[in-house]
Amino acid sequence: MSGKLLSVNAYHYRRGGSDVAYFAHAEAMERCGWEPLFFSMKHPQNYEYAYDHLFAERVDYDHDTSVAEKFRDAARIVYSLDARKKLKKLLAQHDVQIAHIHNIYHHISPSILPLLTDRKIPVVMTAHDLKLLCPNYKMLNQLGVCQSCKGGRYWNTVRYKCIKSSLLGSLLIAFESAVHSIFQIYKDNVSKLVVPSEFYRGLFLEWGWPDDKLVYIPNAVKSRPPLAFADKNRYILYFGRLSEEKGLKTLIEASARSSTPVYIAGTGPQCAELHALSDQIRAPVRFLGRLEAEALERAVAGSCATVLPSEWFENAPLSILESYSYGRPVIGARIGGIPELINDGCTGYTFQPGDPVELAELLRQVFETPVSSLASMGGRGRHWAELRFNVNTYTEAMTSLYNEL
Repeated sequence: MSGKLLSVNAYHYRRGGSDVAYFAHAEAMERCGWEPLFFSMKHPQNYEYAYDHLFAERVDYDHDTSVAEKFRDAARIVYSLDARKKLKKLLAQHDVQIAHIHNIYHHISPSILPLLTDRKIPVVMTAHDLKLLCPNYKMLNQLGVCQSCKGGRYWNTVRYKCIKSSLLGSLLIAFESAVHSIFQIYKDNVSKLVVPSEFYRGLFLEWGWPDDKLVYIPNAVKSRPPLAFADKNRYILYFGRLSEEKGLKTLIEASARSSTPVYIAGTGPQCAELHALSDQIRAPVRFLGRLEAEALERAVAGSCATVLPSEWFENAPLSILESYSYGRPVIGARIGGIPELINDGCTGYTFQPGDPVELAELLRQVFETPVSSLASMGGRGRHWAELRFNVNTYTEAMTSLYNEL
């Protein structure tokens, strides 16, 4: 089976991990004979695309807008008539065989799903996060990891102000989740939900998703030549979003405790706060900002390992697989799907999330490990990634899934 594959995502540029997966998936399936077609939201940073005039209008929560625009955007969060109308125009011009949905929450909304169902287009969706279960998508609030909304108890989102500590924002998103749950808009219109980690599969089952809707297909990473280790001026690297759930305060404290140089690559809402903390406790941390492909590769080349200190239920982080592909061992928190990707003591090390003392010991241990030992550990991770998480295995599994529908 092949034909036109419609890929849908909120952003049409590489903003975060799910956006990287959106493009990588379309590229991999194109090599298998599928013709790519995209639908997204208009955004000034989007890559140029022939049909971007048919993208949904931009919904932006980070800039000041009028009261009327705020009400309009609030309505689009729950059910975007604009996105549905624009997609209808796109489908009138193209015969689509499969629709693959990535992240559509808030910006596109599930309004497009019944349209696809009505046209008898099978819908596959990848669960990149926990939004289908938890209104704030992270199962994390100021009290830590939280599953209070289980069983449709979305009022807890308002109770704990889970959306940016805002009462009104939490009320809106709780309402969104309640409406989508009551009308079963995802469960009734998504043919198969792809979960990239066994942890997420278990969580979705626990929260009431039917087993026959779930398909475990792990993420994939391209094979790359391994990067040689630097003999001096080494450091441990974090690359990703700078936000609360990533555990970067714990990382900075651990760096200070162990006097281990840590480089942090990325941007995000916690950037200024992390800079201030690093300065305050005199941590040997260097902030690199956002790095694109070649610059990131140079940063990885100078590292002796990478670290992922997350404090939320991570899915199947691509940063771990990318680190392995470069031949770097990984230090990761024992939470969510991270332990599935780290063979403790073999391809990296794990630690209790939120524990700067244990992390400090690991940072010091890895930093002092001879290059030959680090290279062996990174080589084992690279071999495992090539064997288990290669693009061919991914496309074969996805092709098999598409053929079932």
